[in-house]
Amino acid sequence: MAFFSHKPPVRYVCTCGELKSITRIYFCRHCSAIRCGFCVSHEVDARYCHICLENLPVAEAWMKKNCCSSCINCPICQLNLSTRATTVKNKEPVESTEKDDGKSDKNDKSEKSEKSESKKLYYLCCFNCHWTSRDVGIPDQTSASSPWPEFENPHMTRLNELMEYYKAVSLYDKTINEKKQPSIRRSYAHLTGMSAAMVRRKAGFSASSQFSLPSLQEAKKPPKIKPSIPVSNIKDLPEEIFTASPDLKKITTLEQRLGIPGLQCENIVNLKPCKKLLLTKRSQRCRECEHNVTKPEFYPSSIKFKIQLSAYYHIPNISIKKCEPLQQGKESDLYLHLINPTPHQITVNLLPFDTEIKKQQQEQQQQQQQPSDVKLPTSGESENSDDAKLNKTRKIPLKIDYLMKIEPRPIRIEFTGNPLLPESPIILPGRDDAAEYDDNNENQNFNDDKKVVVWRKGNQAVIKFPIQPLDDLKTGDDVSIGFVMCHTYINTIIQDKSQQKINHQVKMVLTAGTVE
Repeated sequence: MAFFSHKPPVRYVCTCGELKSITRIYFCRHCSAIRCGFCVSHEVDARYCHICLENLPVAEAWMKKNCCSSCINCPICQLNLSTRATTVKNKEPVESTEKDDGKSDKNDKSEKSEKSESKKLYYLCCFNCHWTSRDVGIPDQTSASSPWPEFENPHMTRLNELMEYYKAVSLYDKTINEKKQPSIRRSYAHLTGMSAAMVRRKAGFSASSQFSLPSLQEAKKPPKIKPSIPVSNIKDLPEEIFTASPDLKKITTLEQRLGIPGLQCENIVNLKPCKKLLLTKRSQRCRECEHNVTKPEFYPSSIKFKIQLSAYYHIPNISIKKCEPLQQGKESDLYLHLINPTPHQITVNLLPFDTEIKKQQQEQQQQQQQPSDVKLPTSGESENSDDAKLNKTRKIPLKIDYLMKIEPRPIRIEFTGNPLLPESPIILPGRDDAAEYDDNNENQNFNDDKKVVVWRKGNQAVIKFPIQPLDDLKTGDDVSIGFVMCHTYINTIIQDKSQQKINHQVKMVLTAGTVE
């Protein structure tokens, strides 16, 4: 969380060219590729309120304008309001027919006695900023479950007129476009024994009309609406706004105004409580193979996932342990911490960034130029004949990978350091939760190069290699390096139960530190 609001020092390169941390990318097991938030499609599975955990269907959520009917936000601090009860004594006059003893009067008047009764009233209160509904004049309710009064937008009538007008315009344009499109007349005589005109006449439509539906024949023009009138004369600001010092405690902030977009009050006294907006549970699909990358549980109270293919479950996690002081043109050791999240043993190799890109381009060119079916000239054909020359020039590639035609977006970053990457591979055993408490597990023999691997425990290892900042850097400039991490990945898919071992490559960009 230390780098949540800052640029992370270790960033993985997505297939689309975006630089993301490992917590913000996904790994598609079917494509064996990294996907970020721009490479997946989002689908809303459920709409719910995170306060009362009420799950609403789509139609009901639209009717309620994606708001919860029971939870209300505080207009000051945007937290949830609570309902508090208070007791009020209600005094009601009661007539009494009792007469005074020893006195008789013709005009006897009834005496009134006061009878006190307690009554409960409910109001809204915020436990954070101590705002109450009584501050803005909202009357108390006699029941805790009764709905609170809603404040409508004063411009709602005008907005409804505009919405109806533009709906009519879109319907009119759609009808006109459908009329302009020529229809392809097909003959259905071989199916029913009647021509198309006879079928239309039997159905009750006109036989000569191209469009027989009344909705297409009668395209109603949208009704006229009162246009907005521009105002040239604007009222002058009061003189107090330039002379009097403003009280910021009484003026609303930008967040408070946008919390109620229909009112947008300028003073805190005029703020009204608003309903809590609904949250959504969404599933994400890979845009390439359309398989699910994440799929949460349907119930709002559950935080589990049915499918969770985050990258930190499948790709080795690399973090910077420490780095020696960086100086211009001098080598400094960089310590990286590697963690294997998979239960299988993997091998990690660090390759140069630019060399790997050129190597892939050369392999693609060789595959496209490799012949697969070449017809040799027969004994009756001479090598100098036209057919023989034509057969020699025919070169059909063995396999064309159409996915490789979509080249990733170039990474717009300049490396300011040259890493001297180790040539020996790094072996990381599989993750074992019980091995963390086993001290005997530290004695592992993988024939490591002691100059590269300086520490190892379980599925973790710390490696070091020197980096050299460029000579033209100044004091305080960032030193960024890049390399390609090639690691083995064992893919186990439900459809294909056999384990598939592949070499997966991930491009990485690291910010080692600043020049001292």
